[in-house]
Amino acid sequence: MGAVIGVDVLHHLARPAAFFTEVARVLRTRGTLAVVEPWVTPLSFPIYRWLHQEGCRLALDPWDPFGAGEAKDAFEGDAAVVFKMVRETEAARWRDLGFEPPRVRVLNAFAYLLSLGFKRGSLLPRPALPWLQSLDRRLAPLAPWVGLRALVEWERRG
Repeated sequence: MGAVIGVDVLHHLARPAAFFTEVARVLRTRGTLAVVEPWVTPLSFPIYRWLHQEGCRLALDPWDPFGAGEAKDAFEGDAAVVFKMVRETEAARWRDLGFEPPRVRVLNAFAYLLSLGFKRGSLLPRPALPWLQSLDRRLAPLAPWVGLRALVEWERRG
């Protein structure tokens, strides 16, 4: 398999290491795992922490985000998981899991925020979408401080 792609998946997993092990098993050498996930920035932290239905705990262990074992609600997630995983995991650990260290592109995703994600309804009027997408592009240099999401990519080691 050349690629595994996910949107809003990794921050829900009780055992992320098992996921990476399985993805490494099915990907061909130099194949890509690419995910779009919540990302913690000075703007996104208060949104995820106090306005979002999932948690955003900066003290969590990204490799065991919900405590020992797999006992968790299926939709339970934590917006800090991937952010912490990327920032705190050493290159040697990624290599042990079968991957090169990840590449990250922080995304503003203001339109996504107003769309309410996978919830019913939306705060985003359809005519405003092109304007917000343009705003996302123009403010791209500020994404490390105001971004809400990230595209994270891992390459399968050979």
